Amino acid sequence: MPDRKHPDLDRTVLNKHCIVTYSDEHHVLVDVNDKLLQITGYDRDDLIGKDAKILHPPNAAPIATAIRQAMEKGESWDGETRLRCKDGSLRWTQTTVYPYLGPDGQFLGAISVRTDVTDVKIATTDREMTSVVHRIADLVFVIDAATHRFIYMNEAAASQLGWTGQEYASRSLADVNERITLERFNEIVQPLVDGNATRIDLETDIFSEPHSVTVQLVTPEAGSARYVAIFHNISARMEAERVKSELVATVSHELRSPLTSVKGAMGLLLAGACGELPDKVREMVEIAQRNADNLVLIVNDILDIEKFAAGRMEFNIQNSDICAVIREAVEANSAGAARFDVEYVIEGCDEAVMVDFDSGRIQQVFGNLFSNAMKFSNAGGRIVVSLNPVENGYDIAVRDYGVGISEEELGGLFERFSQARNRTKRSGEGTGLGLSIVKAIVEAHGWTVRAESTLNEGTCITICLPRPDGGAMASADESDGKRRNHT
Repeated sequence: MPDRKHPDLDRTVLNKHCIVTYSDEHHVLVDVNDKLLQITGYDRDDLIGKDAKILHPPNAAPIATAIRQAMEKGESWDGETRLRCKDGSLRWTQTTVYPYLGPDGQFLGAISVRTDVTDVKIATTDREMTSVVHRIADLVFVIDAATHRFIYMNEAAASQLGWTGQEYASRSLADVNERITLERFNEIVQPLVDGNATRIDLETDIFSEPHSVTVQLVTPEAGSARYVAIFHNISARMEAERVKSELVATVSHELRSPLTSVKGAMGLLLAGACGELPDKVREMVEIAQRNADNLVLIVNDILDIEKFAAGRMEFNIQNSDICAVIREAVEANSAGAARFDVEYVIEGCDEAVMVDFDSGRIQQVFGNLFSNAMKFSNAGGRIVVSLNPVENGYDIAVRDYGVGISEEELGGLFERFSQARNRTKRSGEGTGLGLSIVKAIVEAHGWTVRAESTLNEGTCITICLPRPDGGAMASADESDGKRRNHT
């Protein structure tokens, strides 16, 4: 290794301003200056004799390779590199690496001279960020992940807190008091800290108005990790949704009364109130009556969805025999089964099983499930309705052997207005509300529902009834016939 001594003044100036490392021909560190130790937190014993890559971040292999190739060619290298500190944090540096060459041009080692430009990079990043978000209407907060101090907040956020200028720079979440508590914030961001989420989305009332909130944990190339929280005022959106809901409910109510009258008139005609109808007329009236029935179902579905959305759906919970309701639902849908040429098979309902539920609403659930099963079954097929005891209660399954649903569409099956692409002439068109209503009613009972399906083999919808109060489901003899109302 050549003599590394420099005039004292040169050394003093170099060490005061720059980070300096020396490595041998094997890229092993043989010396470092005090400036590097001060910035990185290492001791000399941590570094001397170690491969120079100890100072590189994990993803710096391409740059390290380029530097080593330049050194072995006897060329210097200039560029930006990141320096890994002992605590794992990173500093940005402007780096120049010079090779030491022997008399015959052989590579003997290298000296690296770095200037810390982290603060400049942070300032540049912050300027770029603030230029974009400073005047937008949403509230933007940037919070240091370690200290919870405010790194930045835009004009709207500072104004909302009653702060001016750069006043936030001396503040932290603790200074916001009840408006954004530190305890609540830590609870919200914990999934980001644990790595279980890349962003958090929620809605909450803050500053006396409803806001949607998005929080992300960002680790910039320069600087410490920080949370970026964006608050968007959704008062206008919620008001629009309220108006829309009221309009839909009003229109639906106004439709239901005349539809009921039309249905009643057609029923009287078909019953012979105006005499015997010619076959052609009877056929046309029957078609009109079926369409009126479908319209009533659509109106009822829309009204139910709006009630659920507004939290106004009422339930009359009673301890009843679920098997009896299954049999009643099958009987009520027997006309539809005949029209679609399918057969119902009931399994596991030989004995009464007493459960707390709203009989009318569960009849509605079965009606929706049976309707789908009939429409998507093949002619001459069967629908199996089974009640099966499981470890934690009972499963009620409605299985058809029809066209099935693709795995891609299965995930959104219970969403509002979801329409699978498996429509057939038999199935016709629907509103896409039926299964979302099923899910809402089932979950309101504290039950769950799931779907399984295979294309061209059929679909099974399963309702899972947990044991009440952690105990076994009651038989008819064990039931105390209790009655209760629930809204």
